[in-house]
Amino acid sequence: MQRWTDAQNAATRRALDRVPGRAALEKRLWQLYEIGSVGVPVSRPVKAGLRRYFYTRRDGKQNQAVLYARDGAGGTDRALVDVNAERTDGTRALDWWFPSDDGALIATWRPGPHHEAFPGVLNGGIIGTILDCHCNWAAAHALMRRRGADRPPCTVTADYAIRMRHPTPTAGDLQLRAWVVEIEDDRATIDGELSAGGEVTATCRGRFVAVKPGHPAYHRW
Repeated sequence: MQRWTDAQNAATRRALDRVPGRAALEKRLWQLYEIGSVGVPVSRPVKAGLRRYFYTRRDGKQNQAVLYARDGAGGTDRALVDVNAERTDGTRALDWWFPSDDGALIATWRPGPHHEAFPGVLNGGIIGTILDCHCNWAAAHALMRRRGADRPPCTVTADYAIRMRHPTPTAGDLQLRAWVVEIEDDRATIDGELSAGGEVTATCRGRFVAVKPGHPAYHRW
């Protein structure tokens, strides 16, 4: 596949290089491209009187747009997803994105055959692991926002319980959601769920605690 792609690119390059006036056209197109672009913002309520704005922006010579969030119309932008940092050659892009209506932390994950308990069904231990991890990060993000910090604290699982509601199929993407139930200065209770094809297959509730330097798990991940 790579050799075929390289050959097609080479053939295309030979054809384009013969186009009259191509150099001047390329120069002008690059000037227009480097203006950058800003996507239409999507807003969600954060609390009374405050909305969070999500939008994409591509600056200058960036290959791909970056997804940003801003609290309030005059707030400070913070990058949420920057695929340029992952692939400098521009071959990775953010295909689509959608902020949750209720402020939940969402993610999509695709299992492989090695994650199966038996053909076509996700292993229960894997379900517990990904829900624990996803809820833990939801707690870390919530504590960061509560403290007004610029990075999440290191959080560990105090306890959590998983309820299996239906077998989870492995033939496609799975959706994870997690949201805050209760929060204090150094801990949060989080609810989470795993879905496949719009059906919730497992749920979780856990308590997650921020730890300090000296704890064995402090910033181990």
